[in-house]
Amino acid sequence: GLDEGLDDYDPDYPLDPGLEEALVSSKLDAIFTEYNTLLTSQLDSQRRYFEGMMSTMQAEKDGLLSAAAAAEQQAAVIASAVSETREAQRGLKDAHKAIDGHLGKIAKLSEEKEFLKQLNETLLSNTKQYKVQLKQAEEASTSQLKAKDAT
Repeated sequence: GLDEGLDDYDPDYPLDPGLEEALVSSKLDAIFTEYNTLLTSQLDSQRRYFEGMMSTMQAEKDGLLSAAAAAEQQAAVIASAVSETREAQRGLKDAHKAIDGHLGKIAKLSEEKEFLKQLNETLLSNTKQYKVQLKQAEEASTSQLKAKDAT
């Protein structure tokens, strides 16, 4: 379209200088307009391309941030579990100490019970012997009294 009308130029009939200037100016305007349209189209295309790239990078960044946040949350859960486990281990250790202390007391009390049981059996045996001796002494005393009375 820009060269339209140039074939009609006849060197024997030169154009009016004002008309020639208007034609050149019109062609320059057309070239300028076409160049601007082409440049605008190219810039729009580049803008869309780079906006897409930025959008992709932003999504990647958000994904990385979200992965980092998830990893941080996981680390917090793990740290909490480790802390709770350590606390439970301390509680278990304390419980074992308490159990060991109670077992020691139980052993001592069991020894003391056994001692008291033997002591009780000895006392009961002694009591039976003393009753027998008392009965024998009473019988002896009664027979001596009867013997004295008989004389």
